[in-house]
Amino acid sequence: NNPLLSLTAVWLCLLLASGCALEVADDAAPSALSFCSVNEECQQGEVCEGGFCVVQTEVKELVAVQLTPSNNGDVLAEQFPQVEMEQGQPMPILQFQQPKLLFGRVRVAGTDQSDEPVSINARLLLRRIEPNISGVPLFYEVESKREEGYVLRLPGGIYDITILPESDELPPERVQNLPISVDTQYDITIGGTREAITVAGRMIFTNARNEADQPVSGARVVAIDERDSTVSTAATTDEDGNFVLTVRQNVDQIRLVLDPTDKEPLLPRVITEDIRLTGREVTLGNLSLGVVQPEGQRVRGTLLGQDDGKPVTDASMVFRTALGDGLLVANTITDDQGNFALELPPGTYTVRVLPPSNSTYALTELPNLQVRTLEDGQTSPFIDLEIPSKVLVRGKALAPSGDRALFNATIRMTGVEVAGSGDSARTYSARTNQDGSFEVAIDPGVYDIELIPTDTNGFARAFLYGVELSQPVNEQDLFASRSNLARGVIIDPNNVPTPDILVEIFRLDTDRGPTLVGSGLTNAQGEYRLLVPALRIQ
Repeated sequence: NNPLLSLTAVWLCLLLASGCALEVADDAAPSALSFCSVNEECQQGEVCEGGFCVVQTEVKELVAVQLTPSNNGDVLAEQFPQVEMEQGQPMPILQFQQPKLLFGRVRVAGTDQSDEPVSINARLLLRRIEPNISGVPLFYEVESKREEGYVLRLPGGIYDITILPESDELPPERVQNLPISVDTQYDITIGGTREAITVAGRMIFTNARNEADQPVSGARVVAIDERDSTVSTAATTDEDGNFVLTVRQNVDQIRLVLDPTDKEPLLPRVITEDIRLTGREVTLGNLSLGVVQPEGQRVRGTLLGQDDGKPVTDASMVFRTALGDGLLVANTITDDQGNFALELPPGTYTVRVLPPSNSTYALTELPNLQVRTLEDGQTSPFIDLEIPSKVLVRGKALAPSGDRALFNATIRMTGVEVAGSGDSARTYSARTNQDGSFEVAIDPGVYDIELIPTDTNGFARAFLYGVELSQPVNEQDLFASRSNLARGVIIDPNNVPTPDILVEIFRLDTDRGPTLVGSGLTNAQGEYRLLVPALRIQ
């Protein structure tokens, strides 16, 4: 009896009776691309673009584009963070900037107010922060010489600069938000020791046997700027464990990394609490690594494959444990028989095992390895550690509709959560054979998967995020994306078409930030034609 519901029901009935279908440029309703030479060879609602039938819809999407010259020294890499791409239409003409010159000297202020600044040798690292594609920064580097200074060609924009003096006695400096729109002379004067803050301290540890404090010599002390977690400066302790850091004047809070790695005896790596810098001279006194048993126990054993019992050779092993007030990290490598041996203080260790990338064995983390203090006359036990094999991923690369196999497509798998990988999760690749099938052995874990068809297949890249691949055999078919033809022209600052430019197109609205969805080179006329995933209705 509701008039609104009645009208809605009538509308739905009419829609179904008419056989109407709503087409959305999305991978949810894929169809295979057909080859063509004219529009008449395509189905209704499609047009012939670049030799393929594509859906004719007025759909637009903002993408990012990076241009990288191959061999052209007249232009420099350039980024366009937002470029409108419209279905069936050429992209806007993209033009390189005229490179700008940045030149000058790096000088250090005199020790007295009346002294003139003195030119020094330094290295300059520049990062363009605007315009830029998030996560795909442009970097430039140049050496500044005491006599000649520096000269650097770079595109216009806004830059952050890090100045690294050649002398260890001078702290690094940073310049932020430097605009460069024309040729610019930029002389950089750093404060030097006169305007710097000195931070002095002494690294020690307490011997658990006699409770005596002992200095730590030859250890690295690194100061981290709390504002942006960048390294501010570093120093090495002397024979009595003393160190002096020279920190730039505008830093007001740091944390210290006390790193005696690879020193004897084995000692922990400690990160201090936040340290506030008040005044020109800061004295920290003794910084202790904690109470440590300096005498290690001999730990020896063999690393074996869990499934085949064979020795695992040339594998890196990283032993970690809480020790004193920090973390002890010790490393070794298995020999050609899978054997390993090293000295470790007593404790409970986690062992991270990294077999060679071409090995059949997986990255592994082994918890709760106990190293106990031995009584007089005891010898260290010989231990066997086992790690699993990689898992197998196999499947087919198919057209969006699933009715056609894709030959010679590239499958790329990037680890997201892989046990034992730390910051070194590997990327695995494979190519499909004639029937579109692929097979690759990987470390078990969670992966992002990318399917990259060849241009002759007529389809675009497809992505799967966060795929769990932990079974001994994982079946994973992959479906390419429907395509949109991205075409356009690249010109130099003089409006001349530019050949041999690598054009990379990034989709912006993905779960992983800007994602590369198409790339290729411009031809002799400066033109590019790339297949990218079908545009999304905004």
